[in-house]
Amino acid sequence: MPAMASDEIHWMNSWDQSCYENGTNTCREEWYSTPQGSHLLKWEVFLNIEEENSQTLFSSRDSLTKYGFLYPEQAAYSTAGETYDGSSEERVERYLSQYDLPLGFVKDKSELNSRNYLGLTCAACHTGKVTYGANTYYVEGGQANADMIQFLRKLAAALQANRNDGSKLKRFKRRFYKYVMYNRDFTAWPVSALSATAYLDTAIEYVAAYVIRNDTAVENGPARLDAIGAILNQVHIEHTGEDISKATPLTAPVSYPYIWNASSLECVQTNCLGS
Repeated sequence: MPAMASDEIHWMNSWDQSCYENGTNTCREEWYSTPQGSHLLKWEVFLNIEEENSQTLFSSRDSLTKYGFLYPEQAAYSTAGETYDGSSEERVERYLSQYDLPLGFVKDKSELNSRNYLGLTCAACHTGKVTYGANTYYVEGGQANADMIQFLRKLAAALQANRNDGSKLKRFKRRFYKYVMYNRDFTAWPVSALSATAYLDTAIEYVAAYVIRNDTAVENGPARLDAIGAILNQVHIEHTGEDISKATPLTAPVSYPYIWNASSLECVQTNCLGS
């Protein structure tokens, strides 16, 4: 491997040259930034809640790196001297990180109600990291080291703490109001800057139910997830309105798989029992 500065991050993968337009990898851009409908909680709530036991924003880099999610380099750099032509070892583009969030975290507007939510793309769980000496590479479509269950548990705890702690709630409402007033999205359903508490309550209810519904009989931990079990619970319990007591505990955590051959599989994100 070539010698590289320790603060640089490069892609390990190569891409077909047909993906490139004027030095921009449009395939990569779509992979990391296209919303996929995973509406976890209201966008404005996620950006403005604090961690459970500190005043650090839950959405901050310091917070989310604890769960294994990946970012491009933090320091700004110029790509003027970089070559993007489909070869491996291209430098990771900073713009792939939206709103200074991890790779695969996106602002996802619902096609049903035009409201903005925090969404996660496949890239959040299928981007790997390899460090060799002073060299750091990201592997697209690889195996993440993310601890998704811990992320969800801590998110639920943070939401509840922001509701229960008077000082946190006051700071949240102040940040929420300021964010909404200065970040109007006229393409989305209007957000009331004065309804922070109501939006927070809705987020608490949904995320807490998600965590309870996907109780883990076997601890998942970093780099492992029973994604199929969670998907089946979402489809057969949440979407059908069944009582949460009927949810099946997650019992089969596996390593995040490589997904380079996804297009050739007979079924994806299912147990393959359906027709």
